[in-house]
Order: sequence, then structure tokens, then C-alpha cells
Amino acid sequence: MANKQKQFTIVCIRHTMVFTDEDFDIVRMFVQSAQPDYLHYLEPDIVFAYFIETEKKVASAAKLMDELRTMLASDHRFYGVGISMVSAPMSTNTGLLGTLKAPPTGEAAAEVSRQAYEDAVKNS
Repeated sequence: MANKQKQFTIVCIRHTMVFTDEDFDIVRMFVQSAQPDYLHYLEPDIVFAYFIETEKKVASAAKLMDELRTMLASDHRFYGVGISMVSAPMSTNTGLLGTLKAPPTGEAAAEVSRQAYEDAVKNS
């Protein structure tokens, strides 16, 4: 299918170093429970959750951010982890049923990653 522009809310979780396997599993559990439309693991230190913007999905992304903030503040294992959320149009490649076949592309991914890294540095 052709690329289409869609509005996304993107949540990024980023570590200043790398996640241990155990810590990564905890982060993945939180993110998967939010049911993003696409989940992208980039290197061992960055996780992107892409939510196609609907009222329900934006609320799910906001709840994920709240849960992550609580976890980061209460668990010393996540020292050096930062989070960020942005809303932006991105190009998508969807299958016949409208599911995302690959991570959305656009400048917003770099911006949310940069913001999450800055947050991680503050938490270090």
C-alpha cells in the first residue's frame, strides 16, 4: 500500500546507557499494556510506542506516560531513563487491513528521542 500521512502520539523511553534484560522486560510490559499501534525497539536503549491519534489512543498514551513517570520516580533501577511524548503527523505504510507494517517515519521520531534523552540526562 502507499504511504499515508496520519497524526500520531509518540511515546519514547530512552536510557543513557542500556536496559538490562530484566529492566527492558518491565518497560516492554508497561508499553505493551498501553496497546500502541506500533512498537519499535531501537538499539538496546530506546523504545518507541506509536499511537494513531484517536481519543482512546491519546488517553492510553497519556496513561502510559503517567505510569512510566511513577515507575521511574519509585524504582532506582531506572536511574538514567527518560521519557517524552509528542504529537505529530508522520508517514505510514499500512497493510490491507490498515495495520502498520513498519514504524512511521518523520522528524517527530528524532525530536521525541532527543527530548527523552534530555529527560534521561536530568534523571542521571
